[in-house]
Amino acid sequence: MGDFFKTIGKWPVFLAGSFLNNFLSTYSWLRPIWRNPVTAALLIVVLTGGAVGLVATLRAMLRLG
Repeated sequence: MGDFFKTIGKWPVFLAGSFLNNFLSTYSWLRPIWRNPVTAALLIVVLTGGAVGLVATLRAMLRLG
């Protein structure tokens, strides 16, 4: 049973490392795009639209409103 708790205790570190890896990979991919103002503005619009679409879909699926 001790091995179980030792394994479960490693999950927060794994999760934090996974989020950090995703953030750094995305940042290094987007960094050159931010240099062009038109592309940066379009990227912000696309990301905002995607977030709104995701939130609307989840609200509808979970019947929140």
